[in-house]
Amino acid sequence: MGEGYRNFGVAIYCQIRDVQRMRDLNWLESSFNLLKKYLKFNKVYLETYRDEIFPEREDMAKIKRFFESSEVKASAGIAFVASEMGYSRTFCHSNPKDLEKARRIIEFSAELFDEIILDDWYFTNCRCELCAEAKGDRSWTE
Repeated sequence: MGEGYRNFGVAIYCQIRDVQRMRDLNWLESSFNLLKKYLKFNKVYLETYRDEIFPEREDMAKIKRFFESSEVKASAGIAFVASEMGYSRTFCHSNPKDLEKARRIIEFSAELFDEIILDDWYFTNCRCELCAEAKGDRSWTE
């Protein structure tokens, strides 16, 4: 996959707001050329969800094709976080609505990419009634 380093590969993680900017192929090409001038990367993770932002399938396919035509492997990245009123909120692993949303995000990503990485937001700090009930008699740290 193109010219790289001899002993290791380099991957770049692109957050959803950067992925949105990539819809403009002129911006993407100039940014790509600038990065390639200084860094020999051979993989990008393109975020498919963060903060209630879902990209359009056609846009993701177009961006993926750009990278692959430039000999850079494209994979999906997911950040299970939602911003509400200026505060970040993790997904609730007990809430059926959050679980259904996570399923849709993963399916969308898997339809476009062969590999998915989960951003470090794959945790929960939720202590809602559903979580308390699921926890039972255990402590929050067990």
